[in-house]
Amino acid sequence: MEKKNAAETKEIILDDPYITSVFAEENSRSQNKPFEIQPFLKTPKEVAWRITGKGIMQVLEKIYADTPIPINSYIKALKEIRSSIFLYKQIGESK
Repeated sequence: MEKKNAAETKEIILDDPYITSVFAEENSRSQNKPFEIQPFLKTPKEVAWRITGKGIMQVLEKIYADTPIPINSYIKALKEIRSSIFLYKQIGESK
C-alpha cells in the first residue's frame, strides 16, 4: 500500500482486493461516490487499484478499528473488484 500526502490523503494505491472492496462498498452507500477506483496492471499478472478522493484515511481507520459494514453490499463490491482482476489480467496476457 502506497500513500501520498499522509496528512490529507487524496490518493492511495492498493494491491489488496479486500481492502479495495471496502472503498467500493463506501461508494455504493453514497450518492455522490466519494472515491474514484481505477484498476491498473502493476505487472502483467498483478492488478492494483488507484483510489482517489477525500476521506481515504477515515475509511482506513474504520478498517483497522474493525468497524462493522453491511455484508451484502460488501460481497457485491468484492465481486465487482474481483471481476476487474480477471478483466485486467486478460488484458495483460493479450499484450
